[in-house]
Amino acid sequence: MYVCPEPLASDMQTEMICGHHQERLEWRVPPTSAHDPLHLPKDPRCWSRDDVATWLRHMAALHQLPQVPTDRFLMNGKALCLMSMDMFLGRVPLGGKLLYKDFQLRLGKAMYTS
Repeated sequence: MYVCPEPLASDMQTEMICGHHQERLEWRVPPTSAHDPLHLPKDPRCWSRDDVATWLRHMAALHQLPQVPTDRFLMNGKALCLMSMDMFLGRVPLGGKLLYKDFQLRLGKAMYTS
């Protein structure tokens, strides 16, 4: 279960508490404006392999993570939807939880806003 307080206005960061792994993480909230600087489709289910690679590079740079080998994610957005947190962690031990949560936030936003 995740508990996510409102983003802090000063630095636009949010905290995640993962009950299963008992770990605290912080991540930057994805852009909320109508303009996405990554030029990705709003719905991650529509992402191509290239879109997934762009998102991975962006997340690594944004959170100062080691570069994520894109060959570990040779898939489109629909395939990412099928991945569990453990599957993300298996591919990216350092940052997998953060990638999973960011993807889930983007997916939720696409599914529940119109």
